[in-house]
Formats: sequence, C-alpha cells, structure tokens
Amino acid sequence: MSNEKGFSLVEVMVALLVCLILFLGMTQTVVLGIDSNMVNVLKSEAINIAEQAMTAAKNDTNPTTNSVDVTRDFRNISGGITFTVDRTITTLTDGPMVITIDLEWTWKGQTHTHSIQSVRRAPDA
Repeated sequence: MSNEKGFSLVEVMVALLVCLILFLGMTQTVVLGIDSNMVNVLKSEAINIAEQAMTAAKNDTNPTTNSVDVTRDFRNISGGITFTVDRTITTLTDGPMVITIDLEWTWKGQTHTHSIQSVRRAPDA
C-alpha cells in the first residue's frame, strides 16, 4: 500500500472533463441570451419606427399608401438592419381612414414583423 496523498492523473482528467462540459453549457446559455436580447432590441426599434410612421401618417393632410426602407445601425452589425415600412390607407364609406403600418425585418435568416393600426376621423367639411 502506498501512503502518498493527492490526486491521481485519472481523477484530475475526470474533474477537467466535468468542468469542460459545464463551461460549454454555460457558453451556449450566454450565446442564447445575447441573441434573445438582440431580438428584443430590434423589436423595440421596430415599435419606435412604426410609431413615428403612424404619427407622420396622422399628421399628413392627404396620406397615401407607400413603402419605404429604414436602415438603423446596431452595435457591431455591418451595414445595419433594414426595416421595410409599408403604410396602407383604407378609406371607409362614411369618411374615416384606417391607417395600417406594417414593418418587416430579417435577423439571422428569420423574418420578423410588427403591425399597428389606427383610425383617423374624416376631416370636417
């Protein structure tokens, strides 16, 4: 019987393997967290763009249907993110207008959308 104290090489290797597996799991969790955060940042920016487009449409005396691209820079994304803003105006039979703002953008190959709608009363004659 040996009377030496300490860890054998096999014990050290097993401990390192367990640590490696734990660190890989934590790394994947961090990557998912960062991606989820970016999706939320882009959604928040889409909401801001939609609200600006809706305000512009409501303040326009004669709004028309149109489509524009809006590019915003984010963090280290080369070229920024392009949001496609579609404005649709539908005039109801008794005069009011339904204003619809649809936004679309792509993040990591997946298309995301956001839509808002408002009714503007008919102008006084």
